Amino acid sequence: MRKIPLATLLRFPIIFGGIILLGGVAFRNREYILNLKDIEKEREAMYVHKHEDVKLIEQCKIERKGL
Repeated sequence: MRKIPLATLLRFPIIFGGIILLGGVAFRNREYILNLKDIEKEREAMYVHKHEDVKLIEQCKIERKGL
């Protein structure tokens, strides 16, 4: 009987195990992955609001200096 190297024997279970683990992680995070576009829209909306707040603060500072 021919001796098969240990690395050859372990290669396939390790590869398939990695694929299964990645699939499990993707399945657990599927809501996040599917809602990624919504999250990006929320971030953009927050940025716009923050930008408007900065403009208002600057405007108030200018008004205070005028008074």
